Amino acid sequence: MRNRWETNGSFLYSRDFMDNRKQIFLDRLNTLSVQEIQRIKDNIDIICFDTLNYNAEENTFCPLAVAMNLHKSIGNPTDEKIQSEIGKRFQPVNALKGVKGTFYTSDRKKDLLEVCDEVIVKGKP
Repeated sequence: MRNRWETNGSFLYSRDFMDNRKQIFLDRLNTLSVQEIQRIKDNIDIICFDTLNYNAEENTFCPLAVAMNLHKSIGNPTDEKIQSEIGKRFQPVNALKGVKGTFYTSDRKKDLLEVCDEVIVKGKP
């Protein structure tokens, strides 16, 4: 099968080999600045890779919360507070929920770093 390249604005991606979950993740990351994406990579140790936006037991945050610097700007964070702040910028907050596919299901850390690098390499403005 030949690769078909499509655009979602100014970014090219291959639709032939793309999992729907990965495409949604890429679309969301493409709305972030390079600085926000780099913040995710630089703070990978405080990222939670579960279904929460904030994990109080581990004091970890979802990637968007870190990108938005919520890990520093919200005192006494809760999952609800973090979700509310993310919801002011993104809807739905948890865009991957219920989406079929294999991306970001088994090795979430690897998948997250992969898409961050992919967006940065493609020359985010």
